[in-house]
Amino acid sequence: MELPTAYWHQWVRDLAAAQERPPASLKRVIVGGEQARPEVLELWHQCAYAHQDLYNAYGPTETTVTATWYRVPNREDYRDHLVSGWLPIGRPFNRYSVYVVDSR
Repeated sequence: MELPTAYWHQWVRDLAAAQERPPASLKRVIVGGEQARPEVLELWHQCAYAHQDLYNAYGPTETTVTATWYRVPNREDYRDHLVSGWLPIGRPFNRYSVYVVDSR
């Protein structure tokens, strides 16, 4: 399942408030479009099943494509992978290149 991050935020908050879990048949959730909030990530790890992989996707909004993705580690050690409290955008797909540029 691929969701806009804002929708995923609300869905996870609703699951947590109702003390429910995602459907057990769900194997992979991909979120993208904005940064995933660390507190919602914590809720996800509390309610998701261990077999449910979460990916943080990134790509240029203008073309609505995913260029990179990052598989979020399991609930035991995901905090060690956060960068300044946020999820990394990951690595590019095969045959893609990513260039990090600044104002210069």
